[in-house]
Amino acid sequence: METFETFMELSNYQKRNLISEEPTCFNGNVSVRKYKHTVELVSEPVEVIQARIKKMWDECENHHHWGPLKAEAKKYGLEL
Repeated sequence: METFETFMELSNYQKRNLISEEPTCFNGNVSVRKYKHTVELVSEPVEVIQARIKKMWDECENHHHWGPLKAEAKKYGLEL
């Protein structure tokens, strides 16, 4: 069994790419075993999330990210 944590949310596009109704053989990869994937949001204190956003803001040099970072910060009661 393999378990890992990530900051990437599983999008509907990614989910559709993982779902396979039938076994396949493509580019030399034979897929005949079934896998069960479970996605669970990790609960963390709001202060941890705020600190993460603040660090990203402090290190951000791309002005295209400023608006999205400010909007995300606002969700967690943080004003940048």
